[in-house]
Amino acid sequence: MSVWNSKIDITAILQKKSNGQELTNEEIEWFIRKVYEKSIGDHQIGAFLMSVFIRGMTTRETAVLTNAMINNGSQLYWGEWIQSESERHCWRQLLVDKHSTGGVGDKVSLILAPILAACGAKIPMISGRGLGITGGTIDKLESIPGFFSELDGDQMAKMLRTVGCFIAGQSKDIAPTDKVLYAMRNETSTVASVPLITASIMSKKGVEDIRSLVLDVKFGSGAFMKSIEEAKILARSLVDCGNAMDIKTVALIDRMDSPLGNYVGNALEIVEVVKLLRGRQLTGDLIELTLKTAAIMLESVGLASGEADGYTKCVESLQNGSALEKFVDMLEGQGVNGDVTQEFRKTELDDLDLLKAMEHQAKHVVDFGGQDRKGFVSHIDALKIGKFCHGLGAGKTLPTDTIDYAVGVELLKKPGDSIDKGENWIRVFHNESEPTGFDVTLLQESIQIFSEPPVILPAIEAVLR
Repeated sequence: MSVWNSKIDITAILQKKSNGQELTNEEIEWFIRKVYEKSIGDHQIGAFLMSVFIRGMTTRETAVLTNAMINNGSQLYWGEWIQSESERHCWRQLLVDKHSTGGVGDKVSLILAPILAACGAKIPMISGRGLGITGGTIDKLESIPGFFSELDGDQMAKMLRTVGCFIAGQSKDIAPTDKVLYAMRNETSTVASVPLITASIMSKKGVEDIRSLVLDVKFGSGAFMKSIEEAKILARSLVDCGNAMDIKTVALIDRMDSPLGNYVGNALEIVEVVKLLRGRQLTGDLIELTLKTAAIMLESVGLASGEADGYTKCVESLQNGSALEKFVDMLEGQGVNGDVTQEFRKTELDDLDLLKAMEHQAKHVVDFGGQDRKGFVSHIDALKIGKFCHGLGAGKTLPTDTIDYAVGVELLKKPGDSIDKGENWIRVFHNESEPTGFDVTLLQESIQIFSEPPVILPAIEAVLR
């Protein structure tokens, strides 16, 4: 147990940081320990967060803050469940995870984890719930009847041994100080602090005992970071922090101006995941981003000789059905009944059949057009689509709110597609009392149409290593 310097106190720490001075390792560790012990007040925590928000932190301070948040809580050591030293070494090399800063229609993790498991990697993925207009991976999975996200260490290890992957929620014992600081950041309007975002993300990844990490940092209208410059600053902070923690870290910077994929909404996004895991569609923004990310992750753990080799192996896992089988195995291992997963295996089932299997069929399905010109879709605003789906009940405003898993939208057109005057471009799944009981104006404002085909930029703008 550390012996704290008797001169350390919260007042000195606050004064030092508010003056723009660097905190020592001991001061940062002392502060997080006091947060963990609940022995300092909310006003003092808020003052610390505001000082960091205004004055920032160095890479060293951020890494120390992150490690302190990891150490004050439970950690996952997979060696506890592995008997031989050779197997332990092998596991250490194969452990890899991915984190996204979130976006509208982002279901990459759900496709990525089974692809990587089918290629031999071990993916211990601890994910979160939705926040605002961005959907949460756990919320989407819980639209599947029976899915259980609260795994303990033994259950996680069993999933890695038998399936190769799991996707679980953050338990109360994993980085508990992150929960305290996160809630206080909302109250003190300090959410946008790069060091605090970095520590929050990396503390949850650091407990996984992983070898490699790929970060998906998004920018654009439907992302937290609105500009590429902001995204690059956050990405560099995350990569530097990960490397300082001895985790080989890569960050992809990609666009989130239009929704990712064709579906937005919890059960609807599961439908899209299942369809893509069938391996019949290898083009489009969602599958291309997923395969690019998976290829980099395979290379990072030595399961591919390079990115091109990794890409080929990931495509093969889709086409030979092994990725879909891993997804089904993961669902069954986390509580989903075989009657449901058997329906997922039936490649002839369409969207409505899959929704029926999950017991999430919206009362009304309405196609909508309304544009007054023909041309080419140049943009579908992710922020507005996210707000629209949130208004239908696809997300929460307060933690106590209930999610309607059945509601959401399907994009019948994507940027670059041609469109006729008045042609339907979006399908709305909703449970409003009236068949068209939704905000038509918000939909009309979401789409932009040009007379000439737009230039479609690649999803990934940059890669930081």
